[in-house]
Amino acid sequence: CFMSVISAKSRPIMIFLDDLQWADNMALGLIHAALSDASKITGIFFVGGYRNNEIQEDHAIFSFIDNLESYQIGTTKLDLDGMEEQDVNMMISDTLAVFPRNCRALSSALFQKTRGNPLFVIELLESLVKRKIIRYSLRKRRWVWDDAKVSGEEIPENVLHLLTTKMTALPPGTLEALKVASCFGSQI
Repeated sequence: CFMSVISAKSRPIMIFLDDLQWADNMALGLIHAALSDASKITGIFFVGGYRNNEIQEDHAIFSFIDNLESYQIGTTKLDLDGMEEQDVNMMISDTLAVFPRNCRALSSALFQKTRGNPLFVIELLESLVKRKIIRYSLRKRRWVWDDAKVSGEEIPENVLHLLTTKMTALPPGTLEALKVASCFGSQI
C-alpha cells in the first residue's frame, strides 16, 4: 500500500484536501480507497474541507462520510461558522484604516450580505472599491462610502457567484490563458 510507504507512527503524514464540495463520486471513491487501505496503518491524518452552504442534501460527500464510518474509519465533523459581526467590523476597520465606530454601518451591511464568510467579505469589499461605491477621497484623506448605496447594492448570493462574475469580466485572451494554465494545477 502506498500509504504504508510514505507514513508510519514515527513519521506521520497529514493529508488536507479542501473544497470537497466540488469533488465527484470518482474522486471521493479514490480518497475512500486510499483511506480504507490506510486505516490499517498508523500515522495518517486526513482532513477534508467542504462548504456546506454550497452543496445539497444529496451530495456525494455525505455518502462518502457514511462509507468511511461503515469501514470504521474514525471521523470528526467540525462546523466552522462565519465571523461574528464585530469581527467583520474589525476586519473592515483594519482594511480601510478607520476607527471601528466609523465603519459599523458598512460592516453591518457587508455582514448581512456575506453571513461573515471572510473570503466573501474581502471579495465583496474589493468589488465595491472597483465599482467606486467605496473610494478613497484625497481631499478627506480617507476611504468614503454611502451606507445607503452599499446596503442597496445587488450582491450575488455567494462568493462563488462573485468570483465567477469577476472572472468573466477578464479579457478573452486572459480567460483562455487561465483555462490552459488550469490544466497544469495550482502552480506553473
